[in-house]
Amino acid sequence: MVLYLVLGLGLGAVYAALALGLVMVHKVSGVVNVAQGAMASVGAYSYVALTERGLATLPAVVGGVAAATAVGTAAFLAVFRPLARRPVLTRVVAAVGLAAAVQGALTVGFGSANRAVAGVLPATPLHLGGVTVPGDRLALAATVVVLALGLGAAYRFSALGVASRALADDPRAVALAGWSPTAVAAGNWAAASAVTGFVGILAAPIAALNPLGYSLLVVPALAAAVVGGLAAFVPTVATAFALGVGQAALLRLDPGWSWLPGAGLRQGLPLLVVLVAVAARRRPLEGGGPLAEAGVGDVASPVVPGVGRIRAVPAAATGIAAGIAAGIAAGMALGVLGGDLRLGLLTSLVATAACLSVVIVTGYLGLVSVAQVALAGVAAFVLARVGSAQGLGFAAAAAAGVAAAVVVGVTVALPALRVGTTATFAVTLVAAVAIEELVFANPAVSGALGGRAVAGPRVGPWDLAVGAPGSGGFPRPAFGWLALVVVAALAAGVAELRNRPLGRRLLAVRSAPRAVASLGIGVTTTRLVGFAAGAAVAGVAGVLGAALAQRASPADFGVFLGITVLALTVVGGVGRAWGAVVGGLLASAGLVVATLARVADVARWHLLASGLVVMVVAAALPEGVAGALARAWYRGRGSRPRPGGGG
Repeated sequence: MVLYLVLGLGLGAVYAALALGLVMVHKVSGVVNVAQGAMASVGAYSYVALTERGLATLPAVVGGVAAATAVGTAAFLAVFRPLARRPVLTRVVAAVGLAAAVQGALTVGFGSANRAVAGVLPATPLHLGGVTVPGDRLALAATVVVLALGLGAAYRFSALGVASRALADDPRAVALAGWSPTAVAAGNWAAASAVTGFVGILAAPIAALNPLGYSLLVVPALAAAVVGGLAAFVPTVATAFALGVGQAALLRLDPGWSWLPGAGLRQGLPLLVVLVAVAARRRPLEGGGPLAEAGVGDVASPVVPGVGRIRAVPAAATGIAAGIAAGIAAGMALGVLGGDLRLGLLTSLVATAACLSVVIVTGYLGLVSVAQVALAGVAAFVLARVGSAQGLGFAAAAAAGVAAAVVVGVTVALPALRVGTTATFAVTLVAAVAIEELVFANPAVSGALGGRAVAGPRVGPWDLAVGAPGSGGFPRPAFGWLALVVVAALAAGVAELRNRPLGRRLLAVRSAPRAVASLGIGVTTTRLVGFAAGAAVAGVAGVLGAALAQRASPADFGVFLGITVLALTVVGGVGRAWGAVVGGLLASAGLVVATLARVADVARWHLLASGLVVMVVAAALPEGVAGALARAWYRGRGSRPRPGGGG
């Protein structure tokens, strides 16, 4: 047991360093910087590059820390400082873009294979309790503890620390005291990047280094930061070490139950920690509730003085006509496109359905959720499991899958509703990881590594399955037309939802929850209903995706795909159904990427380019691509865009 506890201290040290960076950044800029793990990767890869060029260890460490510091500071000045007055969602998505851009750049520059790294810390074995343990883990833990104590003292006693604490409460007071709020925030970003970059270098020899490795550790680090209220160092660091030790202890105490995989149990521990922390809190982590003071950006608020006079949002005739024209064009394309482009269009249709669920939960309701793809996966695996085990037809099994997604979605929403916008993102992220590890990685649910087979849909005597890969007609247009009808109905329903009483309640709760509650409208109930509606749409997306792939596979519903779907929806325009369509077209392996793949090596540059596009759109087009196109259309006609713009 001693060996596992020491290994857990090393893992907890990495969690603690990332969590410290998350807290430092959030305190001064309100950003949940999911790219914090990428900063650690920048430091580690810079160190590797310098040592490979013959530089000694100490100068290479200094160079790696300097590189991470420079990237973090530049990201703040170029991306997040201009977004300071933008909604929380915009900043979250910009952080997602930063993480993708950094990971893509590292993949292009160094490749995706694991790299062995020369150790920096002494690896001399130690003998504790009759057990030989690696000394570098203890050295890493001690280093992080010293860093945490030093940062705590600096924040308490140094002038920059006092200014940083004041900046979190009142930026105007900092400016009146003669400090530049920008300089103070940049200093915190630089310090956070330096700490994570330094620990990334020290920890790199412990496990094989790859561009995505540290990014995977952001989830438990975020769980620790939530326990600390995204503000306090001591509980954050203590929780991070406890998580590392707890996961290592579970590795030793693995009960060996076939229905509960050991890896899933360990990865589910952060979710348990978050649930306990949320239940213990008496008030949200942020005042004002989800997006109460900062809107999503392109959803016209239905709340006017008096709140009770909420107007319906008229759908524009041009939007309806455009939708019909797009549907006809897509239907014709499914019949004439070649196999690769037809598959790309079908992938875009599935991605559009997933993005529509984000439009409901985030655009209409105002909760920043990255669990929608995980909910789609729940529906897909229930479809596969129920369809094969119970012998139900495709329609009945699909209905069971959607119902399961709704149940899990409401379960995820319950703790998420107790926290503010930023922590909602954190709770749904941790929940998505737990679902992935506890459910999708469970062989009893997902079957073998390749997943579970899914039978194709049938309508009476007509076989609407996608067909066998490699066959002449794959993917079959018949399945494409079925998917098009389903997604078109979803898009029309989501667009029309804004004009219905439920949709107007969702928008009102998003914009002014306290005012709505004063009118006797159940805010929590409305949010749960909205989350359930989004989960149902996500479930349909999961059913379509499984039918397209002809199997439900864990690889198709990973947590990073959920983050990507959120980012794509914001790029398209999170407040309107047309934004989901744009996001679906831009999806990886979607129609746009499939078209570009015919003329360029898209795969190598896709992650880097996607990250850059997300950051640029977040900064330049607050309403998303669909919103910008709508405004340009109405400007060209010499009229103002109507709220909603036809969806």
